[in-house]
Amino acid sequence: MKIRKATPKDALAIKDMIEKLSKEGVSLHSGALKKQTAGWETVKSTAKIKKQMKSKKYIYFVAEKDKKIIGFITGELMRAPRTTEGFVSDIYVYPEYRKQAIGKKLMAEFARWTKSRNCNWMSLMVYTRNKKGKKFYERLGFDDVVEIMKKKI
Repeated sequence: MKIRKATPKDALAIKDMIEKLSKEGVSLHSGALKKQTAGWETVKSTAKIKKQMKSKKYIYFVAEKDKKIIGFITGELMRAPRTTEGFVSDIYVYPEYRKQAIGKKLMAEFARWTKSRNCNWMSLMVYTRNKKGKKFYERLGFDDVVEIMKKKI
């Protein structure tokens, strides 16, 4: 298994994983929010993914095993007060490849990329109900900083 920078040829595989990630994310919602997000379609098209790959602000890395894409991470550089940080937008590993440190390796590669761009911080968002995801991020050294709450009006 190797981690490498994604290329435009990987865009369709990444789009497919984003769709799977979206479905898993919707399943973590409850009540009205679940109904609200049930009809969401994939936010990223292959054209948008390819466009982001050309930008210096965004990055995509893929995990590849036996010439098959089995996971990915994407993120961007975000301006914060007095600093720039790396923001993890999405990370996904196919269920059959989880518990093999692939997510950890993807996160480490993203951390190297952000550090090489003079960032001292990484951030991400995780659904409150995503207990496994939250534990994963905590094991990597992430801490809770802000909680965002929603209410249907």
